[in-house]
Amino acid sequence: MMLIPNLNLVFKFEKSIKFLTKSIDLGFIEDNYIERGRSYQQLGDFENALINFNLSIKLNKFNYRANINKAIVLFKLNKFENAKKLNKNLTIEEYY
Repeated sequence: MMLIPNLNLVFKFEKSIKFLTKSIDLGFIEDNYIERGRSYQQLGDFENALINFNLSIKLNKFNYRANINKAIVLFKLNKFENAKKLNKNLTIEEYY
């Protein structure tokens, strides 16, 4: 049985990526990298999702949303050890 993607959702995420890219170009950056990464994630483009989560983490390594989403993508890519390292590298003591 072949799964047919919901084209409305595909178009929604592609449109979202274009809008978020324009927002990033205007300087609204950290959260938009996360949202663009999530859009790529929903489309199954995990490599671009990782790129965007990493860009957000580069701006703020304590951004829990970027780190959680990165761990989810790593898990989906079967990179379990890398996902586990995220938790070890980000400790609450380091934040304070």
